[in-house]
Amino acid sequence: VKFIGEQQASIKEITDDLISKWKSQHGINLAITARFGHMHSLLVFADDSPTFESLLDPNRWPRTLKEADLEVKVPRQSPPEYSLIIQQFHRNWNEDEWLTELQHRYVSLYKLTRMRVKDGSLLNAVRADFKSIDEVKTLIRSGKINVGSMIHPVKPYHLPLRINKCLKCLRHDHTTKSCSQPRLCPRCAAEHSLEHGCPNHERCINCGSGDHISGHSACPIVQEKRRALVEQAKRKRAELLVLAERQHHYNYQERDYPALINHNLSHSSSHISHQPVGSSQRSYAQATLNQREQAPKQNIEHVLSSFLDKMERRLDEFSSRLSSQLCDIEKKINVYSDRQLEMENIINELILPSIQELSRIVSQSSKNRNKLLPLLYELSDHQKRIGIETLQECCWTWNFHDLSNFWQQHYRQPEVPTTCLSMLHYNIRNFYSNQVDLIEMVNIHSPTIISLNELGTVVPKKLIKQLLFSYNVYIKEGTNAHGGVVLAVNNRLKCQLIEINEPNIVAVRIIIEGQQIVVASIYSPPTEQLPLTTLTTLLNVSKNIVITGDLNAKHPDWGCPQVNTKGRILANWLNNHNLNVLNAGTKTSLRSNTTIDLVISSEIPETSDSQSLPYTGSDHLPIFTKFFRLNVLIDKFLVPRTYWKLYSSLLIVLHGQFQAEQEIALSNSTNTFNWFLMFEQFLAALKLRVTEWKEVKQKRPSISPSLRILLRHKHYLQNRYRHSKYEEDRLRLRSWNLLVKQEFRALRQRSWEHFISKVASPSPSTFWSTVKKLNKKKSIDFSALTDGNTVHRSPEDIVKCLNLHFTERHSQPLLNMLDILDKDADELWKLYSLADKEDIKLVSSQSDLQFSEQEIKNTIRSLKNKNSSGFDQVSNKMIKLLPAHYHVLLTHAYNELFRAAHWGKEWKMARTICLNKSDNPAPTTSQLRPISMLPTFNCGNRKPYQQRYATATKLRERLAPTA
Repeated sequence: VKFIGEQQASIKEITDDLISKWKSQHGINLAITARFGHMHSLLVFADDSPTFESLLDPNRWPRTLKEADLEVKVPRQSPPEYSLIIQQFHRNWNEDEWLTELQHRYVSLYKLTRMRVKDGSLLNAVRADFKSIDEVKTLIRSGKINVGSMIHPVKPYHLPLRINKCLKCLRHDHTTKSCSQPRLCPRCAAEHSLEHGCPNHERCINCGSGDHISGHSACPIVQEKRRALVEQAKRKRAELLVLAERQHHYNYQERDYPALINHNLSHSSSHISHQPVGSSQRSYAQATLNQREQAPKQNIEHVLSSFLDKMERRLDEFSSRLSSQLCDIEKKINVYSDRQLEMENIINELILPSIQELSRIVSQSSKNRNKLLPLLYELSDHQKRIGIETLQECCWTWNFHDLSNFWQQHYRQPEVPTTCLSMLHYNIRNFYSNQVDLIEMVNIHSPTIISLNELGTVVPKKLIKQLLFSYNVYIKEGTNAHGGVVLAVNNRLKCQLIEINEPNIVAVRIIIEGQQIVVASIYSPPTEQLPLTTLTTLLNVSKNIVITGDLNAKHPDWGCPQVNTKGRILANWLNNHNLNVLNAGTKTSLRSNTTIDLVISSEIPETSDSQSLPYTGSDHLPIFTKFFRLNVLIDKFLVPRTYWKLYSSLLIVLHGQFQAEQEIALSNSTNTFNWFLMFEQFLAALKLRVTEWKEVKQKRPSISPSLRILLRHKHYLQNRYRHSKYEEDRLRLRSWNLLVKQEFRALRQRSWEHFISKVASPSPSTFWSTVKKLNKKKSIDFSALTDGNTVHRSPEDIVKCLNLHFTERHSQPLLNMLDILDKDADELWKLYSLADKEDIKLVSSQSDLQFSEQEIKNTIRSLKNKNSSGFDQVSNKMIKLLPAHYHVLLTHAYNELFRAAHWGKEWKMARTICLNKSDNPAPTTSQLRPISMLPTFNCGNRKPYQQRYATATKLRERLAPTA
């Protein structure tokens, strides 16, 4: 309430007058609280919803309060309790048209607002604002609303999370009360007087954009902070759910709270003696007095004479020791005086000049520090510490080349943690009876590969996949009632199924450390022959092979006391193909002292370890084997986290030093190119310096942290019930499982709505980038290359074959001398080949080919935002993040290179990556897709010239007819 005239009444007098007038005019008792605000205006707060709804109508207000005219300003937006979300409201519908129709049915409805996603595209939902909270509660309770002749679901409306913003400097990392910065204009983020408004354009101080004010919901900084707060709220909710579920069930543990046994306490206390203290003290004094009385009497004169003799001897020893120490002290004083003279000479000749140099470096460091601190204002404390440490290292006496080498050696990517390949083979005999033992073995030993024989019955693949959810499962039926084999490979290990049209055998092809390995699981019943033909075929696929299974073959070579026909045949086949039994002598059967479950491999037994596990649910013991020579990256990954904003801030501070280096280098074209090489090396090293490597268990989590917390608690309840089998644990698991399913259904619904909104986006790029993911096919790694009838398997042979292929593919074209253009080009090339290099430089120096800063800036802006890099280790993203000051430096350097016509060999090399376009792990050269990654600065050098050349060509074609 703003008073037009002067108001001298107190708050109580004004509110009493308002309440009495409202009661007399409208018959409503107001429940309000009021206080004075800016410019002596009255702020009125409603204590309940009827009062708030009554005060919202400006026509109900009296014209005067305490004989003073007033002006009422109602809130622009009602509280969120007065709004709801209408879902399935088509994005093509007009809100204003439907508002008029809905107001006939819902009288208090006064506004419809279309909901939008982060990128600004429309959603199939609107926010409906009402003047009556009762009507909103009724609609939410029913869960639906009538829109025309259709029923639409509704849900409550919640305000977006509020992002804290300082009202002085307009930043988000502190409050207004703690800010010591000057007050900025909320519109243009500049420091000027606000008395006459702001004529400047809108500008955000946080992201630097010029299309919104600071703190606007479209600001990427605000959106990023809001996403973090939303995720934090979800995680907090999940943790509270887990905590509440645990608090409902208290488990008494006797070992944590042992009971007190009273009879032991009373028994032990009965043995305590209660002798008085005084009696013990009197007995000790009496004993001491008796000893003194019984001691022999000594002559006092004899005692004094012996004491004086001792004192004289000690004084003589002390005087001789003191004189020797004084001599030693004099010698040391002489030595120290000589050393002092030497130190004075060193200080004057070396230390004082070094101190002067260090003071210069410290002053330069303090200047750079003062430049850097404002740029680090919004960064975290950890990033600030990295920035200041990096700046201190830059202020050492090293040049940029030595500093880059230091960073590349000390901050390169750490070695990725690896673990040895492990395999679990288990003749499970009956899958349903012994699946609990299988789960326990997998949880304890975490094998990379699991082999199962004799499932006992037909088991659906879906059931095994649910049990071994982190493995790729391959299954093959058996020839008898209890046959069948399963091979499960950890889904973080790249593998491919080998097609075998034979029962009781399944094989896959995996790639470990660049080499191809075949892994097979086989069950051979006692009455059937060994599938040696199939095994020989697998050996032809790869010499590196691992075969495991129940082969029912007995032979003394692997520790069996008997020998049978299958054992003799298998022993001969192993000798012919140089294969080894890794678990020789390990008992695998509980019915006899034999080894019939075998682990056969091209690896030698010294580089592996096989042991049987103590699980007796089946009549076969499981075998766990480790291959120490084969390392796999399964458990953990190293993920880089680069602080790009710190990267740009440091480059801003170091701009002056690079400018000074360039001024020195511009005197010679070779030095200019060397400046480019130095700049490339420094950018690559700086990126390593501001990068930290985090060790994670999963590279890209597919679900949010809040859902992972709920799922982790479900696994805890699942394992608890498997061990206890209590009805209470079963009910807890069931209720929690329902909650997790509900959360996942909501996640799928949100993901689908997000996907559909992107498909329906009016932007073609958004549409195609979304649809492309549906048919995106992952490239299969290859470890061999097929060239005609030859298969190259070693890396040296593969590289040699590719080199020959691309050399022939990109060989020099043959010139047709009958063609005038080819003939002129050949003559011109011969002319330039015979010319002197100095003459070429002289002609180039007189050329008027000069590129402007805007052309270089446009070239950098046109680069795609990629992180991949070639031999120069500089990516497009690193170039695009260069501050604007560096565009001038690059323009001068490029013009100098064009003037001198000098490009080094480093810009004429490309790093080529070949991707497999087929499903064959040994593709031909025509089935490869080569991707060449050129030096990034060479692209910036080449594109402006190509644009100038294209412009000149178009101009010549346009002028040709007139000529």
